[in-house]
Amino acid sequence: MSFTGAPGTGKTTVAVRMGQILAKMGYARSGHVIIATRDDLVGQYVGHTAPKTKEMIKKAFGGLLLVDEAYYLYNASNERDYGQESIEILLNVMETQSDDLVVAVAGYEDLMQNFFNNIPGMMSRIGNHIKFPNYEVDDLMLIAGVMSKDLEYDFEPGAIEVFGQYIEER
Repeated sequence: MSFTGAPGTGKTTVAVRMGQILAKMGYARSGHVIIATRDDLVGQYVGHTAPKTKEMIKKAFGGLLLVDEAYYLYNASNERDYGQESIEILLNVMETQSDDLVVAVAGYEDLMQNFFNNIPGMMSRIGNHIKFPNYEVDDLMLIAGVMSKDLEYDFEPGAIEVFGQYIEER
């Protein structure tokens, strides 16, 4: 899976829910989700990347591995970068062990598209691409209402309009 959008649009939340859904549907042994970044997967010296990547994959078996900001694994400007090794391991596991692991990649849409363009075989292994649009002011106001109610807060008269104007300006 590929989840694209700005931070705060719900990509990680959906990944966690997706893990639960896949488990309930019988496509995954458990509903757990392991979230990994470049720091979790790529080593800083020769021979360090493979064990780090394999350890994260091992933790995710039976569930979903979410690689957040996956485009940071690829660094075209540095041929000595170890991210490519991690990508190759992920591609191999996605091909050979797809029955026991779901891999999702997430990040900004334009950077993810560049990532897919530069990594042969990645796009063909991603079956679902989901774009997460930015929230509109009305959406954020509804969320604020639900959150304030859950926390047992009330907006003072006039405060909701001021808050809406604040969100609009931001």
